[in-house]
Amino acid sequence: GRQQRTVDPNAPRRGDDMTFRLDIDFDEAVFGSERTIDLDLPAQCTQCNGTGAAPGSQRVTCKTCGGRGVVISGGGFFQMRQTCPHCGGDGTVIEKPCKECRGSGHVTKTQHISVKIPAGVDSGSRLRLAGQGAGGLRGGENGDLYVLLGVRESDIFEREGLDLFVDIPVSPVTAALGGIVNVPTPQGEAQLKIPAGTPNGKVFRLRGKGITSFRGGMPGDVDARIVIEVPASLNRK
Repeated sequence: GRQQRTVDPNAPRRGDDMTFRLDIDFDEAVFGSERTIDLDLPAQCTQCNGTGAAPGSQRVTCKTCGGRGVVISGGGFFQMRQTCPHCGGDGTVIEKPCKECRGSGHVTKTQHISVKIPAGVDSGSRLRLAGQGAGGLRGGENGDLYVLLGVRESDIFEREGLDLFVDIPVSPVTAALGGIVNVPTPQGEAQLKIPAGTPNGKVFRLRGKGITSFRGGMPGDVDARIVIEVPASLNRK
């Protein structure tokens, strides 16, 4: 069989990476924001310094596997090697577990973490916060925290990538004779001149008025759809 790699159970171990989902408003995704979140994360136990052993105690050779970290079952030509269920493959066990962390080396602590959300993110965007994940063991470095963003829908815009779609209500008179209409954009209202005889559903593109990507590059566009509002009731005039 393949030679087993020996792992020092007392060596520093890096903390696990953690993932947290954060829902934000549409405006936060467009303009960016800063949030403070409270998370209960594993931190290194200060009582045992992440060893899991009570002060004055130490790790001893596992009696189940004899320190090999694996147990062998079967005989003859066929043998099965499995990770020792008692020591988890370390080959040693804690003689007297720490009372504070119950031998795990970790305790749960509430962390106040500041998250800077860049402008232009979208649902599914993932932010990496280095060293903000689970605490390491025996002096190992912390893992990373990945913040998975979910963006709530806008009451005004529909978003496709960096482009925005918005419905612009106009009167039949303005659509027939032409005129100036106001179009909302992330930068504020923009004026759009529509020609005479503009049909319902006509789309006018305002280039560069959309969302700017947090990765850089050219911003998206705003596509304004004309919606002709026919009056519900008409008098004789």
